[in-house]
Amino acid sequence: MTAEEAIRAYTERFGGFPIFLFMGAADNVIVAAVEKALKTGEEIEAPDNDSVF
Repeated sequence: MTAEEAIRAYTERFGGFPIFLFMGAADNVIVAAVEKALKTGEEIEAPDNDSVF
């Protein structure tokens, strides 16, 4: 699966892809995260690092 295919599959399943979490990420990182999300049924979420934006 390519990163583009993974993003498309994620979007179809969850209604959108959190691209901001993967800016600059390698394709294999995106594919692995999407495959895990599709397998578990849990959406990808930003880590809670007590960040202040």
